Amino acid sequence: MVLIAKYQESPKYTNPPQKWKKEHVERLRSDDTSAVAPSHFTMQEADGPVVYGGFMWAGGIAEAFIEVWKRNAGTGLAEKFGDRIDLFSENSLKPKLSESIEVDPEHDTTVSISSQELMDQVKKDLRRLACYRFKNFMAKGERTPLIDQDYQPPSETDEE
Repeated sequence: MVLIAKYQESPKYTNPPQKWKKEHVERLRSDDTSAVAPSHFTMQEADGPVVYGGFMWAGGIAEAFIEVWKRNAGTGLAEKFGDRIDLFSENSLKPKLSESIEVDPEHDTTVSISSQELMDQVKKDLRRLACYRFKNFMAKGERTPLIDQDYQPPSETDEE
């Protein structure tokens, strides 16, 4: 069994604005970039967006869900099992241990996964992502134009 977690940013991160002037970058450079940590980034609301230095480095969490995938015993291929689980709901996932590993029947217990714990982790990861984007931008900030080289536009499947 595999759990796939996904969240949608809103507003979507594009890259630091092209209209930034050199003084914007210099103002950010006045901080010791190596000392900047995820804890220095502020969640504007409970679910984001994430801001540092007056600029948004990650959007808020508009949607968060997990999917459960299992191997089909006949084909050996992965198949989606059940519906998506909305992490904003009060759900918790309770799979049996035997659904992911081989285990003797007397040890086949239920594993409880709290959606709140998963959302708390997603929020920490969102701050880490914002910090990564900031540091990456600052390392490449002297390039012209100021473009985040790691930015990938959303694919058509992201819009579903």
